[in-house]
Amino acid sequence: MHTQTSLFREIQLLLERTYSAVGLNLEECIIGPTRCKELSRAAGKPVLSPHARTFLRCSGSCLHVGIFFSDTLIQKLENSDPRQSLHKGNIRELLAFIEEINHAVHAALLFQQGIIPKTDEDYILNLELQAAVDSYLIVILFANKLIGNRELSKTEKDWLRYECFRFWIRQGQDQNSSQTNRRYFETNILAAIYTNWLDTLRPSDRLAEIRAFQKKNYREKKQHILEMTNTHH
Repeated sequence: MHTQTSLFREIQLLLERTYSAVGLNLEECIIGPTRCKELSRAAGKPVLSPHARTFLRCSGSCLHVGIFFSDTLIQKLENSDPRQSLHKGNIRELLAFIEEINHAVHAALLFQQGIIPKTDEDYILNLELQAAVDSYLIVILFANKLIGNRELSKTEKDWLRYECFRFWIRQGQDQNSSQTNRRYFETNILAAIYTNWLDTLRPSDRLAEIRAFQKKNYREKKQHILEMTNTHH
């Protein structure tokens, strides 16, 4: 009997096919709300989002990963699978879902390169920027599968780009915005610029570009985007 791949597993496999295998099934790293609160206290930080969070800790030669999703988020995605229908009722939940899986995948890939999880801003910004780029690419992939042979209309693409980027950019424009929202502001502006350019590339060129992009650190990624933008103006 055929069993459908879980949404979580499908997203992890998409990322691994694009970049590289992480060597573990990240679904086994999902934790519940009690463990989420315990890890938040141990980290000395409040839960940044009540709906999703990734915890990273290095111990010797091991990377420990914990991924939390609220029951509300999971319920929405189960009730309205984004692989079957993508709309206002599930798009934000899908983006939050992709983001945490993405953080875990790229933290594992960085760990394989000898880069351990850090609390410094550049490490965090690197994960946020990569997640913003990958989330858009995955959402576009899901949307294209849903519509079949035709191309996404301008209205459809504008809506997807709003949900992926402009919503978070607006959140970070408030002068009293939190540090987290300011991170989203910067990384989503950069991701919006970068993915707008990526959309002009041929599929084979796009794949080579994003693989090269993933290997850069945050400052290199930011510089690459700014240089690329200036070159194409």
